[in-house]
Amino acid sequence: MIASVCPDISTFGSRISKSLKEQLSAKIVCANVVATEGMSDTKYKPILDSYENLGVNVGETHRNSKGLSIFNAVHADLIFGWSHKKN
Repeated sequence: MIASVCPDISTFGSRISKSLKEQLSAKIVCANVVATEGMSDTKYKPILDSYENLGVNVGETHRNSKGLSIFNAVHADLIFGWSHKKN
């Protein structure tokens, strides 16, 4: 069963560092902006760069279109899961 393989998402946050949480939050926000505003995936890295210029910890990885695809997939999976829990 998948539940035994995948940890509960609510406990995941308590097991990662504050720095990684900041990086993930910045990338999720950026991916959300790109997706909801209908921007090209080429805008993802420049937006992360501008966040970094403002002092946001965005990390060094997943700063390209493949990184954006990962965060879009996570969003899609969460939305799908939430929509099916409500029904």
